Amino acid sequence: MFKKQATALSLSLIAGAFLLISNSVPVQAGPVTPTELMAILKNAKIIDQTALMRAVLTDQEALVTAKRSAKDTDNDCKINAVMFAKTLMDAYPDQVLRCKVMFFDFEKSRYSQIVIRKGDVAAFRSGSLSKDALLGSLEITNVADPSMNAAASQSGTGSGSATGVVAGPFQDKRLLLLSHIEALSQKGTNVKAFRAIFDQIEDMARQGNETALNQKIPYLLEKLQEQQKLVKQASQVGRSSTTAVQSSPSTSGAPASAGAAAGQPSAADTLQANKLISRRLFLEGAINQAPDDNKKNSYRQRVAHIDSLIEEHKWKDADKEIATMEKELDVKHPFGFH
Repeated sequence: MFKKQATALSLSLIAGAFLLISNSVPVQAGPVTPTELMAILKNAKIIDQTALMRAVLTDQEALVTAKRSAKDTDNDCKINAVMFAKTLMDAYPDQVLRCKVMFFDFEKSRYSQIVIRKGDVAAFRSGSLSKDALLGSLEITNVADPSMNAAASQSGTGSGSATGVVAGPFQDKRLLLLSHIEALSQKGTNVKAFRAIFDQIEDMARQGNETALNQKIPYLLEKLQEQQKLVKQASQVGRSSTTAVQSSPSTSGAPASAGAAAGQPSAADTLQANKLISRRLFLEGAINQAPDDNKKNSYRQRVAHIDSLIEEHKWKDADKEIATMEKELDVKHPFGFH
């Protein structure tokens, strides 16, 4: 992985990486699958190997979506984008003439896009374009709403696969949606309903139905963002609960505080309540995805009952009810509370 401490060091890394990757052997011509693109990019070890990343190739344009680290500056993103483009253009010199990279930070609803052209890479390699000029020439577009930011992409002739998206309109937006679904899945969300909607979107793309896509893509994005907020909310409660474990006197064997003796909740009670509330919040996202309105109403009634149990400090009963619903809805809290 390229570690970027400062711009000057980052610029030198570009040059070093160009030398390192320039000796790569071009891949044999033929249809390029998303799986092959991903293998080459992961092999290059440009970003953290555990970070979510996807790639697809259509009409000589490689589209890459990758998670943006919280510490990454715009220049860091440009450097990574150049490395992605250089790696793919060296591997597929005739098939990749342009590379569009979309960096995402779903928790902040932030999406940044950078486009690298083969001429940019060639000019830098030949020395006619300096490192500073290269970064200065690249424009990073911060997109507030990736679903409706631009007109539909031109339909391509490339093929999709189980690891990418089909060719057709809004391919970049669809790849971003797929990455968002995977990110939620890694956090423990049951994404079955989201994937069902995504499959509908892919069918619309196969048919070239841009009108339907203009409606369905923003709809799915909205649902994913709602779920992301619930995950973040539950995680924040989870973090505060973990902190309480480390700092609570009652959990280390010390006597309860005077406030607790006077009828106020103890630190241990607060910790228990926070854990249960965090798990209960996490259930809401799965309930919202339930296709049957009757089931939704039933689940919500059960959640209301859980709320009353928590208010009455009936921790074991609340835990039992939540565990039952977690099993039925096939979800797990990102902090693994039980």
